[in-house]
Amino acid sequence: QVVATSKRKLRYIADAYSTKNNLELKPQPTQFTEFSEPHVVSAVLRGTIPAPNAARVVSLTANAGATTVEHSNGEVSAKTPVTVKALYSDNDGALRTAVSKFEANTALPNANSANVLAHVSTGRDTYGAASDGAIEIRVPIELRANEVVSPELSPIASVAYDETAPSDNTQKPSLVIARAKRGDTLWSVAKRYSATREHVRDVNALEDENIGEGSMLVIPRKK
Repeated sequence: QVVATSKRKLRYIADAYSTKNNLELKPQPTQFTEFSEPHVVSAVLRGTIPAPNAARVVSLTANAGATTVEHSNGEVSAKTPVTVKALYSDNDGALRTAVSKFEANTALPNANSANVLAHVSTGRDTYGAASDGAIEIRVPIELRANEVVSPELSPIASVAYDETAPSDNTQKPSLVIARAKRGDTLWSVAKRYSATREHVRDVNALEDENIGEGSMLVIPRKK
């Protein structure tokens, strides 16, 4: 089983404003599907395969089937059928085969999403030993799970404004002194006071897009 993923950067316009006109923004909510970093869990499947008169295990193979993800009481777990086939010799030296199916139950303690894709692979270091009419097995397994998340973005699909009705800024001060609010950026401050990012940055000698809460700012209005 293979999960192929790729990462791509997506550029979009999330907000817009004008210092001259009132804009009518029309967002277009869009959902995307992406995968989290894989959760990797290693475990060992143990069990016994009925094998009458088994004397020696010649070889052991294990194959994992499709994994089913279950959610219960806020916990995520994965169940995977595993088929184990043993080739062994009996007390008379004859070669025989025995097959049993097991279920590997693996907890995913760090998974939070309701939608999880998972698959299990079996390790090469499988082990089997004949014991009292059965074969005791030990099969290393590795579970890899990816959470599927669907973030929603709201890019601006269109912008409209009336050229014949510009914004009336005559009553607004040409210079404002204000303290930055929590989470303020050059963009949010410039938009709030009809300025530009460049003016706010240059006048206040700022080097970063983010502005510390409580910072005193001199904000010139764009004329």
